[in-house]
Amino acid sequence: MKTLRIASRKSPLALRQAELVQRRLRAACGLVSRIVPLTSAGDRLRDVPLHDFGGKGLFVRTIENALLNDEADIAVHSLKDMPVQATAGLVYACFLPRHTAEDVLILRAPQGLPPRLNKATVAALPPLRIATGSLRRKFLLQHANPTLTVEQVRGNVDTRLKALHAGKYDALVSARAALQRLQLREEHCHIFDYDWFVPSCGQGVIAVQIRAGASDWSEALAKLDCPTTRQCVEIERAIVKALGGNCALPFGCHARVDGDYIKVNALAMSAKRVARISLMVARHTDPASVAVRAVKKFSQTQLAAVLAELTF
Repeated sequence: MKTLRIASRKSPLALRQAELVQRRLRAACGLVSRIVPLTSAGDRLRDVPLHDFGGKGLFVRTIENALLNDEADIAVHSLKDMPVQATAGLVYACFLPRHTAEDVLILRAPQGLPPRLNKATVAALPPLRIATGSLRRKFLLQHANPTLTVEQVRGNVDTRLKALHAGKYDALVSARAALQRLQLREEHCHIFDYDWFVPSCGQGVIAVQIRAGASDWSEALAKLDCPTTRQCVEIERAIVKALGGNCALPFGCHARVDGDYIKVNALAMSAKRVARISLMVARHTDPASVAVRAVKKFSQTQLAAVLAELTF
């Protein structure tokens, strides 16, 4: 059998995720593989806000092109970086079980906070300087506490943490899954309640893309697929797509299993206001029908005003 080529970004987190897929494929079916590390446009444009250049999709175009040009056989992504609009000629072969979808607040110095943060605890924070590259996180923080100064930050997780501890800012917001996959332990780390601080669509999920019709690897990758994760992220992506969202817009959507149901929280924000909904749907409900329900429920909120205020 030929060696499987795995396309990945060169960042430490992306390579760690590609190595995880590599190990699981070897354990599941003995596949021999090698990682093809690539530098994306998003990695090169480090000094500009992502929403000025098309959002997080900048991180995946180079990887997808390598797949389409037969320079790789599969591509490994953080699903939260993937545009909800499908790329012609590519499909998702598997979604690994979701690690965790939560965001965390990492402080340079203790503030006497509880392990888990809700809107009230954030509202009580002193006027800190907090770094994030995400408009969703920025708006959530500033809606809860207008005294917070939220600063734009780019770079990989380790670079951001070094800037934090060097005193460039007081706190940093990051995906909890990123810290755990890199085995980074921060002393003053607090977890946001994801029913309020709704994560980005697909956050915490590793996705594997292949070329449509590439049957050589489909059967092996199917062994890595998590059906529960697949249904949840397909619901999330269907809702964001139905709302007209993309990687540049401050939208959040999170679906999780709750007994015989799936609980869905979603929001869209501008600097002035938040439109937010919550749904409970039966397990195995079609994602498209959930999206229809979500849009109908959003129509009863300030969604139209939010979208009118988003100018990028």
